[in-house]
Amino acid sequence: MGNRLCNTNRTSGKLTYIAAIILIAGLLMTSVGCAVAGRRRARRHAAVGTVVYVQKAPPAPRSETRSPRPNPKAVWVAGHWQWNGQKYVWRGGHWDIRPGGKSWVSGHWEKKARGWVWVQGHWR
Repeated sequence: MGNRLCNTNRTSGKLTYIAAIILIAGLLMTSVGCAVAGRRRARRHAAVGTVVYVQKAPPAPRSETRSPRPNPKAVWVAGHWQWNGQKYVWRGGHWDIRPGGKSWVSGHWEKKARGWVWVQGHWR
């Protein structure tokens, strides 16, 4: 009887260990997914259909030094000022891979009657 109980405890310990590993792996994958989604959201600046009016004009664009082109299909996406709800913060430029023969149209700040609006850059 004592041997059977010992085997049960070992099996239970192994199952607990495996469950802990699966839980940790799941948490890591979830946090990585959130980081990637957060980055994508940050590039879009606002949800689709949402317009944010900023009363203060953006600062002049910064001069940027481009790193070497990483790929012949790479296109430079210039940095820009992003409104974070309280102030403008600089988002540096980066290389992006051109999707099948399209060209990049840079985003820009546009003055409207209600304030400044960010017009998102896009592939055309």
